This record gives sequence, structure tokens and C-alpha cells, in this order.
Amino acid sequence: MPPSLPPISLPPLTLWPRRAIVSRMRTIASIAQELQIPESSARYYRDRFAPWVPTIGEGRGRRYPDAAVPVLRTIAELSRAGWSAPMIEGELQRRGFAIDAQAIQPQQQDAATQQQTAAVELERLIRGAVAAEVAPLREELQAARSEIAQLRAALLLAERARLAPPSPPPEQPQQPQPQPQRPGVVARVLRRLRP
Repeated sequence: MPPSLPPISLPPLTLWPRRAIVSRMRTIASIAQELQIPESSARYYRDRFAPWVPTIGEGRGRRYPDAAVPVLRTIAELSRAGWSAPMIEGELQRRGFAIDAQAIQPQQQDAATQQQTAAVELERLIRGAVAAEVAPLREELQAARSEIAQLRAALLLAERARLAPPSPPPEQPQQPQPQPQRPGVVARVLRRLRP
């Protein structure tokens, strides 16, 4: 048995407070207010120059570090001055603003679009192959159904014939039967007179 080791006392485990990180991050609305530009313009700049604007999170939880403020300020100033988007990108690069690796969305979207296109094409090919395999089976099934319908009709006719009452024997042509002689006038008168 190994010798027992003395217990080690560790400081209490503290996790980095997530709220503290999020509270130091900013929303696009607060940055737009600070830059005195419309929030819609700030969103447009963020989307158009996404690789240059550092972000954390996605959707409604997206937040921006303080480093995003000077980038958006530069973009807003150059846009007001009438610079084109490629010129603004060149100026951002010249000024040394880093491209955010997480924000390179067009390439990710292209990859996602390519995957989706490949999936659709694969589905189309699979459906075509299955249809080619199934078509003869459907024809065979239709022929079997038709044969079953004919057999049911024949069986029904045979069953009806079996359950029908026996038909009378065919009638022979009738010979005219001789008519009994009619009583004469005297016999008729006598019949009337009888009480």
C-alpha cells in the first residue's frame, strides 16, 4: 500500500465571471450612439466590413469589444467623405486594423452554400437512381393488380353461379294440345237451368 500523502489545500475554484466579460462588451446601438451615426448605418458598416470589425457571438447576443469603436469611426468618417468600399478597406489595412478571423463570413457562407448545393445535387441523383429502380417495380405491381382484379371478377361470377337457384330445365317446344270440345248449345242451356 503506498504511503498516504498529506492533503493539499487548493484555493476555491472560481470561474471567470461571464457577465463581467459581457458587460465590458458593447452593443452596436451603444457604439452608434457614441459615434453619433444612425444605428442602421452602424449595422451596414458592420455587415459590409465584417472582416475588419471585431465581434463576439452571433445574432442578438453579438457584442463588440472597445477595439471595434475606432474601426467603425474610421469607416463612418471615410464613408461621409465619399470613399468607396474598396478604398475604405485599403485605408483600414493601411492604418493597421487587423482582420478578425472569426468575422470572415463570406468564405464560410461560400463553403456552406457549396455544401448545400452538393447536398441538393446528391439528393437529386439519389432520387433519380431510386426512380429508375422503382419504375419497373411499379409496372410489375400495376400488372399484378390488374390480374388480381380480373381474378376477383371471375371468382365473383363463379360464386354467384354457384349460389343461384337451379334453373328449370330447358323447355321443349310445346305441341299444341287439342282443345276440349265445347259443350253444345243444349248443354249450356241445361247448365243455366240447374238450380
